[in-house]
Amino acid sequence: MASMTVSNDEKKQQILRQVEFYFSDSNFVGDKFLRGVADKNDGFVGLDIVASFKRMAPFSDDKELIVDALRGSSKLALSEDNMQVRRVDPLPNPAELVKRVVYVRNLVPSEDARAENLQRDMEAYFAGLGNCQAVRLVRWGKKFPGKAFVEFSSEEEAKKVASETHKHGENTVEFETIDVYAERKAKEWSVGVEEVLERLQRREYRSPNYEKRSQNKASSKDAASADKNDVPMFDAALFGDADGKRFLRDAIVRYTGAPEGTVRSALKTLLAEACTPTVRFFDTAEDGKSGVFQLAEPKAKEFVAQFADQLKLDDSVLALAVIEGDEEVEYWKSKPENAGLPDAYSGRKGRRPQGSFRGRGRGRGRGRGRGGRQDSGKRAREDDGDAGASNKAIKTE
Repeated sequence: MASMTVSNDEKKQQILRQVEFYFSDSNFVGDKFLRGVADKNDGFVGLDIVASFKRMAPFSDDKELIVDALRGSSKLALSEDNMQVRRVDPLPNPAELVKRVVYVRNLVPSEDARAENLQRDMEAYFAGLGNCQAVRLVRWGKKFPGKAFVEFSSEEEAKKVASETHKHGENTVEFETIDVYAERKAKEWSVGVEEVLERLQRREYRSPNYEKRSQNKASSKDAASADKNDVPMFDAALFGDADGKRFLRDAIVRYTGAPEGTVRSALKTLLAEACTPTVRFFDTAEDGKSGVFQLAEPKAKEFVAQFADQLKLDDSVLALAVIEGDEEVEYWKSKPENAGLPDAYSGRKGRRPQGSFRGRGRGRGRGRGRGGRQDSGKRAREDDGDAGASNKAIKTE
């Protein structure tokens, strides 16, 4: 069977749609990673960072094609050297943006919330109801309970869709405008409506008391799980599954280019100069030249973007890369159960992090040493303190 080829024009359309989504009102406002990078760089984000995202993988080796695609955008602007991209329009008021959202119930549920076609099917369904900007699915464990937060192009359109009767399969779909949803949650949470709306603007979907209850290990099972019904899928998407073994996504980094014989203690010292203790363990190759390490927080992309070409052992600059996608799954398949979960993300008691990455200063250290145990490709765990759980929204790609 002859394989179908995709023309460059089709590829450029795919690139343009994807990158415009990354910088869209729907995604960019709540994307803490992209916003953080842009805020430090006059609104610009490096194309190398954009190309590292999962849905840009098919195009990541063709920077010229990416640049050519983005030149045709009325919503994005390239830097003079074509190495960075930024939004053209100023960010909207979050209080106005949240009004475009409706809360949806009674969609046809699914036993597999990670099914590859589920997100696409839901996006296609809501696109048939109006000018849909984003669909954020709710998940209970591995199940999709038929609930979602859906953003349309305007408050008026959101209200119009919510006022209509729609079917999904055999189910009659139930809608709540965000104002109605906020009033209901304000009563449930015993807070003001404005506080609920402010939390929704930050995409914080749990009650204000959720984190406190979790930390105090509330005695009531109902209290501990009271807010699970309205937690969107991208919160749960912090975690992946490798043959039943859960792991924290966006947390492992590969390094190469270390001097031969580099031991873990040298790496630990080097990284301690760059950041507070957020590295959970090192997994070094037998010759010491390469390996991986896991961060205690889902910040691998941020780490690589911040410290690329900055970490040096002797005269060797370490090359860094995020391990993600299928490679990430395969890595955790070979590890023991719960190895991929920092304590704060697994329910076990752990220390909160003492801080985050510091500066972009060039780290230096001595890489070789004697007496250190070589890993022979197997993981050697070193806990440097586990990070507190974050409500950080993960990129919906």
